[in-house]
Amino acid sequence: MEGYDLYINDKSGTIWGLVKAYALRNADHIEFNILYEGRQLDEFILKNRDSLVERGKKKNKLFRSGEYLRFLFSDNLKSLIENIDFGYFKNYCVEDVSFYTDECEIISTITHEDQIYLKKGSAINSLIRTKYQL
Repeated sequence: MEGYDLYINDKSGTIWGLVKAYALRNADHIEFNILYEGRQLDEFILKNRDSLVERGKKKNKLFRSGEYLRFLFSDNLKSLIENIDFGYFKNYCVEDVSFYTDECEIISTITHEDQIYLKKGSAINSLIRTKYQL
């Protein structure tokens, strides 16, 4: 993807750990693609309804598939992200989490492929490239 560097999440979760720690400090919005409808999705939306900004079809999300959910990065969602591993989203009602700062998608994922995309020039991308000497 032009403008992004690809990283494969390692089995130890080190890259995801660094990425989510950065997102917890810097992101103001979080988006998920909707994988499937149903009770699990309804409960997810209900639990996070106070921070839901919009639901619709996204045109400019790096990886989009059908509908998406956009939330302010609330304490509840921060707690969720802080306490899960990357595999949590595989076959869950929402997937492909993206983090935004000032309307810029700085982190994008394809969760079922263990892929993490970081915007070129972003602080988190520089951190990962330096740490892993890439």
